[in-house]
Amino acid sequence: MGTVIYSATAFEVYFWDLAGILLSFTLASILLLLAIVLRRERIRWRILLAAGAAFMAVMGYEVLTGSLAEMRAEPRTTTALVERLDTVDPDDYCTAYALEGTVRQEAVIFFVAERAFDQVSIGSCYTFTYHTLETIPYLEALGMLNWQYAGMRSACHVTRIVVADDSACR
Repeated sequence: MGTVIYSATAFEVYFWDLAGILLSFTLASILLLLAIVLRRERIRWRILLAAGAAFMAVMGYEVLTGSLAEMRAEPRTTTALVERLDTVDPDDYCTAYALEGTVRQEAVIFFVAERAFDQVSIGSCYTFTYHTLETIPYLEALGMLNWQYAGMRSACHVTRIVVADDSACR
């Protein structure tokens, strides 16, 4: 067994998902409360507030169900040869760290934390433990990925990276 270069708990890996769920349900509650409390406002505004609340609740529910399904599923483990390191920064606000590699002749992108990104080197073999998330089209629609990632398999919630023997990747 190789050296563990990155390890994270489920809370660390799913923190931003949980924060998004909490924010979505909080905003939905506030909008619904405003729609109920503001009785003197025109009905049009109240309906608009209620529609916004419904939209935020649906978005929160979607993220919640996807995250829970992912957390309950068994994590996958695969060995990959890292061929490229890339930082994806679509709006100069939120940087994603991507490791592009191959698993049995198939291109895979592993999105990792910055501390893991700094320890990985190109041309080395690693064993990744991750929860799968098939959201490349979704992220692409939001403009969060470069065009070269279109159609590639991804792993967004990496929980462990171990240095592997190079023979495992050949």
